[in-house]
Amino acid sequence: MLAAALVLPAAAFAFWSQTYVSNTTFHPDGIGLSAFNQSLYFNQMTWTNNGDTGEITLCDSSYTCYPYKWDNGGTVADTRTISYGRAKCHSWSGNAYDMYVQSCYTEAG
Repeated sequence: MLAAALVLPAAAFAFWSQTYVSNTTFHPDGIGLSAFNQSLYFNQMTWTNNGDTGEITLCDSSYTCYPYKWDNGGTVADTRTISYGRAKCHSWSGNAYDMYVQSCYTEAG
């Protein structure tokens, strides 16, 4: 009985991660979306910095999203959580140039 009690909590700590964009060019207003998953708690975007602004957020299954977190320094991270949904990375629509996105990455667990 004790062994069963030890197995159940371990399953609750399952870890999932996904690089959902890798080495891709985004036009202004371009987006990348992760797969859906439970308990998302981290999202990060890195890009070649030419002054362009990158934005990230988390969205639920009805595509209601948090306000964007943004930066124009080549990386932005978000540690907000969502019980079920997907991560999103975005090239700001006001960027003057295409943006080379090295990666968009998310974690859940």
